[in-house]
Amino acid sequence: MSLDEVSSSTVADSNDQSSGLTTKVKAFTSVAASIGALLVSIGTFAKSCDHSLTANAYNTLSKNISALSDQEAANHNDLLTLRGYLDGLARNPIPVVPLPTPAPSPSPQPQNFGNGKSQILKPLVRPSQEQDSIRLMVVPSAEPVPSIHAAPAPIKPPTWSQVETLK
Repeated sequence: MSLDEVSSSTVADSNDQSSGLTTKVKAFTSVAASIGALLVSIGTFAKSCDHSLTANAYNTLSKNISALSDQEAANHNDLLTLRGYLDGLARNPIPVVPLPTPAPSPSPQPQNFGNGKSQILKPLVRPSQEQDSIRLMVVPSAEPVPSIHAAPAPIKPPTWSQVETLK
């Protein structure tokens, strides 16, 4: 072996030793970071959470759902009442009700509008003879009246304390 070969092999051996040491340091650094991350994640799972905002939002939503359920039941009852009214109206139509005839108006008097000119106001629309009564007509249908669906079941969401016990 020549001197050049020995010096180059010594440099290569020292490079191999330093790269092996660098690799070990990097490996220990990675292991330390992984253990730290593991400890943080375990601490996060073990820590109790504050659910006060979630509880307030849940209580508000459940209150609104209950109110909506009550409104839906009231709408169903109103629909039944309206259906009964229309059914009664179809069986016993309302008679024609004559409107009172307007009294003849005296001759219009000139009106002064503050600009020094007098004007006579005239009605824009004259009542016709056809508008002297209200005529209501119920046209019977050949199709049967559709039935009304059953009243919806009331919705009562569980309370927050009941939801928390399900965990």
